[in-house]
Amino acid sequence: MRRIALSLFLAAAGMKASVIYSFSGTGASPSEPVAFQLIEPTFLQVPLNGTPLVFPCFLLTSSTNCASTSPGIAFTDFNYGSPSFQQIITFNASNGASYNFNFNSFIVSAVGVYTTNGNTPNVGTLTVSETPEPATVLLALGGAAIICIRRRFYSVSPDASRNTRSVPG
Repeated sequence: MRRIALSLFLAAAGMKASVIYSFSGTGASPSEPVAFQLIEPTFLQVPLNGTPLVFPCFLLTSSTNCASTSPGIAFTDFNYGSPSFQQIITFNASNGASYNFNFNSFIVSAVGVYTTNGNTPNVGTLTVSETPEPATVLLALGGAAIICIRRRFYSVSPDASRNTRSVPG
């Protein structure tokens, strides 16, 4: 029993949760639907007012109309002074256009659904989700398995639960 618990603990310790970034939008000029999905082991860390965080199309889990010859997508943080903060997703499309999708919040560092702020004609939605920590799932399954095993070995048959002794009367 202890070996099972130890092996589940060691297996869970080697696994990590993932963060999934799913984006879909429409570039305005020329009009083209664009989309991508990116799975990362942790939340993205985009430098403030610095170098964009770039992902070529081949590093994306999936994409629609992503240009394979240029940097596919880029995440950029800009702080224009409070409260004018923006995070921008730049999507380099297969039609040669580069579409900027502007957001008002820290879109890459928290789970949620984010829509563009209207500062550009390009509209889009980014959904950030986190998969459950594998350790949590494994521990829950391990606990259920231990309960089932204990029940099996320590269960009492229906005949054994009855008092079969007769009391002299």
